Amino acid sequence: MFNFYVQLKANDCGKVQIETPELKIFDKNLQNSIPGQWPWVVSLLLIDNNFICGSSLISKKHLLSVAHCIQFGNFTLQPRSLYALLGRHNLSDETEENWIKSNISEIFVHSDYNKSSRSFRSKADISILVLKKVVIFTKFIQPICLPQSTVNTINIDGFVIGYGQNSEDEKPREIAKYFVMHSINPWDCSLLNRSYSKIISRDSFCARNENAALCPGDSGSGFEIKNSKSFTLYGLVSQCLNSTNCNPDDYTVFVDVAKYIHWIYEKTGLKAIVRIVTILHRIERKFKNKIHFFTEDKIA
Repeated sequence: MFNFYVQLKANDCGKVQIETPELKIFDKNLQNSIPGQWPWVVSLLLIDNNFICGSSLISKKHLLSVAHCIQFGNFTLQPRSLYALLGRHNLSDETEENWIKSNISEIFVHSDYNKSSRSFRSKADISILVLKKVVIFTKFIQPICLPQSTVNTINIDGFVIGYGQNSEDEKPREIAKYFVMHSINPWDCSLLNRSYSKIISRDSFCARNENAALCPGDSGSGFEIKNSKSFTLYGLVSQCLNSTNCNPDDYTVFVDVAKYIHWIYEKTGLKAIVRIVTILHRIERKFKNKIHFFTEDKIA
């Protein structure tokens, strides 16, 4: 049990393990990432090596993405038809080190997702992909933290990282880029443009950056919040008004991850692990306090 606890504690979520440039939340420009800067960003590719979507590593065996990357119309991708690249920086450079390719063993798509209609696609537009093998965390492969069910997703700034196209006519980026987006209430999107009412739900939020736009291929990418110690996954890129357009004037609809946290825990079993770690943290604190008291008593 102690070894299990040490392993979990040594790999706390949402922490970057390498030296990176300081992130400036007020810098709205599109920027290139560097290796290891976003170690939970995972690319999903078809077996013909075509990039399809982004995803985020949330445990040693689970990825979180959107449902519309898996189901579209009456067609559903099977686990054997795609794979994941973890720790990969440049998608076109196979000589790059510190990355692994992992097959997918199982896929969960939320039962409330309406796969037959593009309208209200953001409702339950969430999926979990199970890796075939447990991954070993490294400086370049780390999980991101999941939010509590009560977090606020309105009027905040978050980082969005993705391999989507640079423009409407290009292929996916070779290197992930990131920028800051500001979120607003989804119903405010509808006030700005009534067309948004067709693609939002109460389990989503909107965000925009006036200097940069999300493009095709960015679906499934995370909306990440940084506090003093770690990054937390608040949202997933779900839909824009025009899915083939890269327009910075448009808001993007994000899945609100916190609204589905209980479903995520149910499908992954992560809640049990969280409880174990919480209990062990408490035991450790009590143990340290006793050692501290015993040491002071001896010195006195």
